[in-house]
Amino acid sequence: MTINDPTPAESAMTSGATLELVGVTKAFGDFVAVQDVSFVVKPGSLVALLGPSGCGKTTMLRMIVGLETPSSGSVLFDARDVSALGPGERGAGLVFQDYAIFPHLTVSENLGFALKMRGDSPAEQQEVVKELAAALELTALLKKKPRSLNPSELQRVSIGRALAARPAIMLFDEPLSNVEAGMRTRMRAELRTLHKAFGQTAVYVTHDQTEAMALADRVAVMNRGRLVQFGAPRELYDRPADAFVAGFIGTPPMNLLDVEATEGRAYAGSLSVPIPQGLRRGDARWQLGFRPEHTRLSLAPDHNEVARGQVVAIEPMGAEVTVTVAGKGWQVAALLDEADRADLTEDASVSVVVDASHLHWFHPDGPRDFAADTRAQEGAVAH
Repeated sequence: MTINDPTPAESAMTSGATLELVGVTKAFGDFVAVQDVSFVVKPGSLVALLGPSGCGKTTMLRMIVGLETPSSGSVLFDARDVSALGPGERGAGLVFQDYAIFPHLTVSENLGFALKMRGDSPAEQQEVVKELAAALELTALLKKKPRSLNPSELQRVSIGRALAARPAIMLFDEPLSNVEAGMRTRMRAELRTLHKAFGQTAVYVTHDQTEAMALADRVAVMNRGRLVQFGAPRELYDRPADAFVAGFIGTPPMNLLDVEATEGRAYAGSLSVPIPQGLRRGDARWQLGFRPEHTRLSLAPDHNEVARGQVVAIEPMGAEVTVTVAGKGWQVAALLDEADRADLTEDASVSVVVDASHLHWFHPDGPRDFAADTRAQEGAVAH
């Protein structure tokens, strides 16, 4: 090995493969768990598969790793069709939510397990384990058994054991779901730092939208077996493809109201807003959405109000507070700074004000279907 050659551990830290799914479908009898999903994960990027329980994300992960075979469509690693190959033939590493670490082995032995099974020499095993331990801040723990480690350390051992096999793609199956809330935030930051350091292509399965938005370069939102939207976290937040994505992304979730369009305005009970030009033709029923953080409340009447209602709940959240307001035929939440709600009390009568640029319109039967330039002309968010 020359001075310029990468060490075995450095080879494990290089960017992984391109992952591509082309029209992937998986059916179990009459039940279709995943239907016609296609997307590309670029080398070195992290994509989160996000959605509620039963949406198909775990089945998708199992098809990528090779534990399930697609009913149709293809899974490609660096343009090579691996759809019919088993897990051991694909070169994918899998990190489980329960860590899947051998309890009777030390940290060092766990990190080197895949290398030993592959037949690497003891010297090669030792070199990789040493360098992975240094990168994962596990050096001081190499002689310890898993029972003496905290969740963060266990997760790093699990990641290191997967990385030691030099996978083309790293797959994470809800690795933080069993971690207490206080540590989960810190471990998200650790995972993001580790991903940047190792540069592996990664797919991260989660039902937690905060986790997905914080970790991923791109998010694939799944619902009922279908890929609903694929894009950067900010794109999903600013321009959700449909009402499902709008309600799933963001905390608190977007306010969504069924409205009826008539004579240039849309109504949900006593709440009403002007209708963008693109909606003034065709269907009369839509879903109107606006985020709590884009909702302003005023004790005094406001000529820009969309409705006047009554405060029914005030929920302090540290520096912010969620205020729920209800009126005839509607209820919405507003996210305010603590200072902005100082004069608000439950049962107070308030004006609800939302700027037109923050209104989202969704067709009740599916994704948006009117031109973005029409929305732009109305001064609203393009959909």
